[in-house]
Amino acid sequence: MEWRKKEVFSLHKFLVVFRMLFREKSRLSFRNDLKGTLVKLTSLLVLFAVLIALSYGAYYFAGSFNIFSSVFYVPPAVPSIVMAFLLLFGFLSLLSGLRRSLFLSPDNKILLTYPCTGSTVFLARLAVYFVHELGRNFVVQFPLLLGYMMVMGAPGYLYPWLVFALAFLSLFEVMLASLLAIPYHLVASFLEERPRLKVPLVALFFILLCSLFVALVLLVPDTVDIFTNWSYYSRLIQNFLNGYKRYLPPFYFLTTFLIGELTGYSYVAFPLSSLYVFLTLLGATVFSALFAVYVLNPFYLRLSSSAPLALKKAKAGRKREENRPLPAFLSALKKEALLLRGGQERGLLSLSLAFLVLPFLALALGKFFHGMDLSTRGRYYVEVLMLLIFLLVSLASSSALSKSFTEEGMGYLLSRSYPRRSFFFILPKAVYPGILGTLSLVLSTALYALFYGLDPASAALLALSLVLFYLGTCLSALAFDFVHPSSTFLQDGSSLPGEKATTVLAFIVSAAATALFYLYRNEGVLPSYLKLLALALIYASVSAFLFYLKGRYEGKEEVRR
Repeated sequence: MEWRKKEVFSLHKFLVVFRMLFREKSRLSFRNDLKGTLVKLTSLLVLFAVLIALSYGAYYFAGSFNIFSSVFYVPPAVPSIVMAFLLLFGFLSLLSGLRRSLFLSPDNKILLTYPCTGSTVFLARLAVYFVHELGRNFVVQFPLLLGYMMVMGAPGYLYPWLVFALAFLSLFEVMLASLLAIPYHLVASFLEERPRLKVPLVALFFILLCSLFVALVLLVPDTVDIFTNWSYYSRLIQNFLNGYKRYLPPFYFLTTFLIGELTGYSYVAFPLSSLYVFLTLLGATVFSALFAVYVLNPFYLRLSSSAPLALKKAKAGRKREENRPLPAFLSALKKEALLLRGGQERGLLSLSLAFLVLPFLALALGKFFHGMDLSTRGRYYVEVLMLLIFLLVSLASSSALSKSFTEEGMGYLLSRSYPRRSFFFILPKAVYPGILGTLSLVLSTALYALFYGLDPASAALLALSLVLFYLGTCLSALAFDFVHPSSTFLQDGSSLPGEKATTVLAFIVSAAATALFYLYRNEGVLPSYLKLLALALIYASVSAFLFYLKGRYEGKEEVRR
């Protein structure tokens, strides 16, 4: 290791390591995957254009209908709130990703043996995340702020300034994340090694967050008459915006630093507060960069190189459990539980988050719609909309199951060598997601019915229909990931066709079921939900039958081979 201390920083080696890490992070390569790279870039451009159109339309609508003022005006606090929300969640994602990249990435074992200094690897990882964060800000933050500037008539020279300011902000975020990465890693590792302490803390945080959300929802009045009492709600909006400016001034001044300040008809491109924000960001970025290079860098090398040893010690310290034989199906269920506990089933994270959010969404929408003075036709539309939301969230999230076997890699191939029918290791994949989705859908329907005022019989039929639609889509998603002789299993991108097929199926089923329910709803409340249940039964039965046929085909392929 003596040569590492003597070798100075090499720009050429830094660029080589940066290119390797960036290609792995972005999955972009014009040489190796021209088609896939062009598809990804085209998708980003389409998303960029759609967000600009949505942003422009939303602010133009708000200004035209005088939501925030009696004239065509949207205060800067409105885009500032949106930007602050995205900035906070984006920074948490950045910090978590940087921690995994710096200390938990498997390629550390290889990169630290390359003929370059450890500082080169450290700085290259920071540079990759700077480019990644810059790209995310340009795809998401830039269109949302650009739409506001276009509607409010910002000066032309502010548009190139926004590009520079976002790049500067992205650099500040990465430097700040690097400053917090090691403390965050130490705390996270401490909690991961002590699950008895971690689980109560996470549960307490989740309970507090849920309680806060429920309290806010319950503050919504039982009767919401926006058009008659608009002056009252207008005062509430103004008080909320003024409170945001008063109690969260850093985020507001950061927004005015990016897009300027608009007061009435006067657009101030560079208010005095922008100078203070610029100097603050500059000083914090320089301090964070110097601290990261001269203080954190040695700790990074020590932690990243000693992580495998610590992991071995942790594994060696665990008590060995007695290996007790279990029936085949229970053994497969235990394997799935161990995969979930160990974090191997990463694809199910999005599914879990969707079903955790769904009950709160149902609570908020049920409370909101209950307070409105709806006509009979209005109640039709609300029930149709809620059905569409439930179906889209639940069915689209099941796409995580379409790569369940692919994520196991060679483990799935080993499971297929067991002297049992294929259903013994295929069906357990759907048990835990099925239980989670069923509980979430039942709870969401109950909250929606309780706060909206849906009768118990209709609520029970709706819950059962949603569960059947979801379970049927889960079986279809698993079937899409089966290994057939013509598949490209375990090759790059092999899981993409299954995910795409499940996503398309989810949208088609959601749209078709909602459209048919809208037609049935004119026949009465209970008959419409009975027909919806019949549709769900047919769909789930067809999905189960096709799943059974593909499962038998899987077993026959094993015999043939």
